[in-house]
Amino acid sequence: MAPSSLSTDVKDTNVQKAHPTEIKGQSGRQYKIERVLQDKGSLLGCVFLATDGNEKFVLKEIPRNNYEFRLEIYRRLGSCPYVRGLEDTAPNESIFIFRYLKENLLGLVQKNLPISTTKRILKDALRGLAAMHDKDIVHNDIKANNILIEATEGPHGIVVERTQLTDLEDSAHCPPPGNLIGAQLGNWMWRSHEAHAEGPMNKPSDIFAFAIVVGSPEHGSLP
Repeated sequence: MAPSSLSTDVKDTNVQKAHPTEIKGQSGRQYKIERVLQDKGSLLGCVFLATDGNEKFVLKEIPRNNYEFRLEIYRRLGSCPYVRGLEDTAPNESIFIFRYLKENLLGLVQKNLPISTTKRILKDALRGLAAMHDKDIVHNDIKANNILIEATEGPHGIVVERTQLTDLEDSAHCPPPGNLIGAQLGNWMWRSHEAHAEGPMNKPSDIFAFAIVVGSPEHGSLP
């Protein structure tokens, strides 16, 4: 079955709403909204850059009818250093809170990364995907800009400190022998053939998309 994030029982009325200026997380932390990173409309909500002291966070509005479903994906996965997990939540506002990572693979490949650095990034991203697949979670949106990187400029170039898969909002728990059908999941440029055909999709679909990602850094551009 397709993940419930595809539900269409809420209609986008295109009504503009005022963005919050501060959000209090379930942890008690207070997050100050700095700016909107992405506005997906009233149906899917916004993504914000926020701060708490000197720390930066990403706050993502989640459709209320899918909040618990998506939260369960993160709970099922648990802690993994190669997948960006939840830092906090704001259930009353239906918001997920993540630590901010500035770089992504799609941007970094434009900087002529050494092949050893590219290999490390891809290897760590694959470790994250393997951790998801071990829990029978299919990512469904593998692409270069969903591989986030914490990096610094060292005397000999870019130093990668952390690599994490992100954006699990299309992910689904799909234990065998089940498959996902009935939707075109992920970005069209990175989809597997079966994802274009609306299924059946499963772990091999993620691997196909990851193979496209592996090929793209060699050219420093989209496939």
